[in-house]
Amino acid sequence: MNRLTQLLIIFSFLLSSAFAQDKCKMKKGNPECHKQEGMNRMPHEMGKILNFTKEQKAAFKSIKEATKQKMDLLEQQQSITVKEYNDRKTVIRKEAKIKRESLLTKEQMEKVASFKKEQESKKKEMFEKRLENMSITLALTDEQIKQIRMLHEKSKMEAEKIRNNEKWNDQEKRMQMKVLKKNNEAYRNKILTEEQRNKAAQMRKLKNENQQDGHN
Repeated sequence: MNRLTQLLIIFSFLLSSAFAQDKCKMKKGNPECHKQEGMNRMPHEMGKILNFTKEQKAAFKSIKEATKQKMDLLEQQQSITVKEYNDRKTVIRKEAKIKRESLLTKEQMEKVASFKKEQESKKKEMFEKRLENMSITLALTDEQIKQIRMLHEKSKMEAEKIRNNEKWNDQEKRMQMKVLKKNNEAYRNKILTEEQRNKAAQMRKLKNENQQDGHN
């Protein structure tokens, strides 16, 4: 994958989130819903950085409306299978992505690259901070810390493979991501002792309860 393709994929992910028709339908206080809200703020930040022109904004709006029309027509198709529906839905999204990408200037693509680098750095810092807190709270050994780091890096590579797999539609990729997440959780549980797993479960439960109480 060349540099230009990588940049366009990054931009498309950020921008497509801004145009997503699906909204968080989970209960208030659900941590997954907060995660989605955080992701939805990223495209807004990216829009400020790229400083879209009026012409670009108008073109984005036109693409969004045309994509919605295609999606609405697809929803009316009653004689197709679930896989055919998801395949066509993925094609429509890809076509819209290509059109949006074509509107970017060279300078804007360079800003996308810079933004991505900054985000990756922040993610790494956040992971190391969580791992440090986890190490203290659960009294992890050096070997456990090493294994968790290795699992984290492997997970990133596997996720990238899933995202870049052209044979799967968007729904299939989401399913593969769920499988990956489940497998990672199972492997991480093997790294921890029973006592550490129980303590981690109690902490997650308490955190979720605090989040729900804070939004009631």
